[in-house]
Amino acid sequence: MADEKGKLKMTYEKGKCVKVIGGTHKNKTVWLNAAKPEMTDRRVNIVVDDEKGERATWTSPRFISSDVIAVTPPSSYAHAVLQQQPKTELLVKTLTIELARCKLDAAAIDQISEYFDVQLKHAVRVQASLGLSKALYKHVDYKAVKVDGQETIVLTEEETEDNLEDMHAYN
Repeated sequence: MADEKGKLKMTYEKGKCVKVIGGTHKNKTVWLNAAKPEMTDRRVNIVVDDEKGERATWTSPRFISSDVIAVTPPSSYAHAVLQQQPKTELLVKTLTIELARCKLDAAAIDQISEYFDVQLKHAVRVQASLGLSKALYKHVDYKAVKVDGQETIVLTEEETEDNLEDMHAYN
């Protein structure tokens, strides 16, 4: 099938709704293309609804958010951070892809996880030591929701400043 310019149009069928965290289709409504489900390490076939209308196209797999984060309501503050900070999620995903290229065994994965844990805790201490006047914090909205019968933490805008002050106690 061709469009008005004679260009072939890719057939599509909307599959699972996904979140795109980078590239041309970032922050657009996107679905996996069920009519062309095959994926490679360089291409994921998607259906996008943007200013050009609904159409079939593709994106890099590294720009698709993981199933854990996806488009469902966050079940923890950590998931809310990654949902609302796509640049941060993309950095984490890029780092894990680069590390995976090093042919890691289970022991190496555990050691890198420990190293990352130490580095993250150190960065949090450094951030907290800057004080509220110099530290740069990114705002994350997170409301309590029931997921599988478990209630999660409530973080409202009014509580955010109190929470930041509490972070300074984390040393």
